[in-house]
Amino acid sequence: KLSNGVIVEGIDVRDGGFSAVIKAISSMYPTYIVLRTPSREILNYANRNSIKILPILADSFDNNSIKQRIKNWLLSRLLNSNNINCIGNHNLNASSSLTAIGIKAEKIIPWDWPHEKKPEHFPEKTQASLTPKIFYAGQISKAKGVLDLIDAISILSVDSPVILQIAGNDKDFLVKKYLHGKPAEKN
Repeated sequence: KLSNGVIVEGIDVRDGGFSAVIKAISSMYPTYIVLRTPSREILNYANRNSIKILPILADSFDNNSIKQRIKNWLLSRLLNSNNINCIGNHNLNASSSLTAIGIKAEKIIPWDWPHEKKPEHFPEKTQASLTPKIFYAGQISKAKGVLDLIDAISILSVDSPVILQIAGNDKDFLVKKYLHGKPAEKN
């Protein structure tokens, strides 16, 4: 519980997917849901139970295939429901893709960072005298870019020391093989 009275609860849904999320939602009896993913399952549940929803998305939607058009049509029906007063989506292009799939334009609120501020408008940052420590937590695989991260750190370490710590499931010993010069298996 936060100092302002807000209660924050984490849900472990690694094995249950959206059905585990919906089960957790139903046990909490929320009056509002802030939705960060365009999940039709959660939208359906919220609509059936008259729960107000605030979707805050960072997605673009295309209509390149018939299958995608059908999915988008189903999604637009849910997002146009009365339980949703507005839909946030990042930048104008992504927000325009919502109207292209049938979302009512008056519901869409584009959000973004201010583009008028560019990196050159800020003073150059200098590195603290401490050795930087970078921590990676997550799945250890080539697809997640772990070996690329190791290569990038080795390039950075040429000019000054950098410490990289890696935590995650490395059941195939990918990092160990890579660091010892053996060919790393594809993951």
